[in-house]
Amino acid sequence: MRIISMDGSDGPSNDFQDPRHADPARAFDLEWGMIVVEHALERVRGHFKSRGREAHFEVFQKYALAAEEAHPTYAELASQLGMKETEVTRHLAEVRSEIRSEVRAELSRTILDGGDVEEEWRVLFGS
Repeated sequence: MRIISMDGSDGPSNDFQDPRHADPARAFDLEWGMIVVEHALERVRGHFKSRGREAHFEVFQKYALAAEEAHPTYAELASQLGMKETEVTRHLAEVRSEIRSEVRAELSRTILDGGDVEEEWRVLFGS
C-alpha cells in the first residue's frame, strides 16, 4: 500500500496501518479513503492534461508516487526533468492543492444530508 502526502510534507508516509489488521470500521475508512484519493488523482491528471500541463502532474507522479526506495529529492527531480528546483516545488504545490480540492469535492458528493466535509476529511485522513 502506497500513501501519498496531501500536505506537502517531504516524502511518503509509512505509518498507514494495513487495513487487514484494523478493526472493521477503520478498515472500511482506510479503503474508502484510498478509493477517494485514487478518483481524485485520475481527475487531476485529466485536468492537467487537458490544459497542456502534463509536466506538472509528471513532477508529482515521479515525486509522490515513486517507490519508496526510489524517492527522489527536489534537486534530483529538477535535474532529471530539466527544470529548476523552484519549478518542482511550485508544480508539487499546485498538484497537491488540486488533489485536496478534488478529494473534498468527492467527499461533498458522497456525504448524505449535507454532512460535514471537514469532519469526514478528519476521519479518513486524520488531519
